[in-house]
Amino acid sequence: MEVKIHDNQLSLAEAFCQWLLVVVDEKVGKFHLALSGGSTPAVIYRLLGEKYTNKIDWEKVCFYWSDERCVPPEHSDSNFKMANELFLSSILNANIYRISGENHPVEEAQRYSSLLERNIKDVAFDLIMLGLGDDGHTASIFPGQRKLWDDTNACVAVQNPYTGQFRISFTGKIINNARNVAVICSGTNKAEKIKEIFERKESAEHLPGAWIKPLQGTLYWYLDKEAAQLIPG
Repeated sequence: MEVKIHDNQLSLAEAFCQWLLVVVDEKVGKFHLALSGGSTPAVIYRLLGEKYTNKIDWEKVCFYWSDERCVPPEHSDSNFKMANELFLSSILNANIYRISGENHPVEEAQRYSSLLERNIKDVAFDLIMLGLGDDGHTASIFPGQRKLWDDTNACVAVQNPYTGQFRISFTGKIINNARNVAVICSGTNKAEKIKEIFERKESAEHLPGAWIKPLQGTLYWYLDKEAAQLIPG
């Protein structure tokens, strides 16, 4: 595990973009990247659109999503819509494989699982981007949903326990099979859960964010100082 702490959200985003440039350049052949939703990834996507459209060989990158809300692609809740408006729409010849949130949740989870198995050898992503919710959830797997995390399929249909909204999410099988996993967090509201996870407290055992343990890859935590403020020295 590697922890990268930056002064603020923007410096975090700049560092991540610089690292992405390097890892894409180093990969021979297609680079399979899973995007996430969230406010901090939004800063990264905006920066990619403003400064990196001509710096990264985007033709070799295949874009997927680690989770998606079950809404149409034009809906304000759509993770695809956010990434597309901020940077994907400005990339020529982009290989984009979105989750079709407008479809039936269970059927779409099955379809997307099959797509990943066809497109990616051993379904081993080069990089999966994730966030961490205030409650410790990651992708769209929430506390109390360990069975979904441990599901043998690549993707599952999930119901948000707070809102009742359906989502499609990667499972732990896929997340922990990636070559690189980056958990990207900023803000004081994430600090307590990050502290629990880093200290391996018993209370963290029910947090999906604590279940991210790549079997052969590397886990990166990209944090700003506010999110990292309670991490023991």
